[in-house]
Amino acid sequence: AIQTESAGSETPAILAPFLVYGNIEKLDGERLFLTNSASDASYKEVVITTENSKILDAVTGMPVSYDSLTDGQIVYAYIGPAMTMSLPPMANAEIILTNIPADYSVPVYGIVSDQQVNADGSASITLSDGQQIQVPADCVVTPYLTRNIVTIQDLVPGTSCLIWSDGTTASQIMVFAGNVLTDNSQPETDEVSTGWVSNDGQWVYYDESGGLHKGWLEYN
Repeated sequence: AIQTESAGSETPAILAPFLVYGNIEKLDGERLFLTNSASDASYKEVVITTENSKILDAVTGMPVSYDSLTDGQIVYAYIGPAMTMSLPPMANAEIILTNIPADYSVPVYGIVSDQQVNADGSASITLSDGQQIQVPADCVVTPYLTRNIVTIQDLVPGTSCLIWSDGTTASQIMVFAGNVLTDNSQPETDEVSTGWVSNDGQWVYYDESGGLHKGWLEYN
């Protein structure tokens, strides 16, 4: 976690999600047994709970179902800093990335801890784990499953996002609402559009997560 200080005030540290990746085995209760392939891992196995996780396609960033996962598949999972003392340890996943092509540069999930916007519209952001990412002015910045408009200027400290990059420079960023943890707070949730909304004269329905509902809807 990173903690910054300013004169006469202290900003709470943002807890960085922890990356594990490797082959999975599906367990009951929508849990995953993951054999950790990270070379610097202090443990080689972890059980991941997915109840409140976003399971996303690593290429498109769109949600996929737990049922679509298969045993032996490789996933990247960003888990919270709290883990059980059991063997293997158990942790909640914030983000799970799947459907990863061979030799693909998997996007990075992180929480912005610092932002510097340049005069030309580009920016430099630092994630809570210390990674620094350059964001060109023409970088594609989109929200996750909402109709909100987001820009580079919205990548303020506390913003959680998924970043496609070459390791240093972002080509695309997906911004999530809420799910930010600090060292002295509970999870926060940004307000998203829900329910019936008139969009240019056409009525559409946004579900509880803020996603646009498609197809039939049984509602009272």
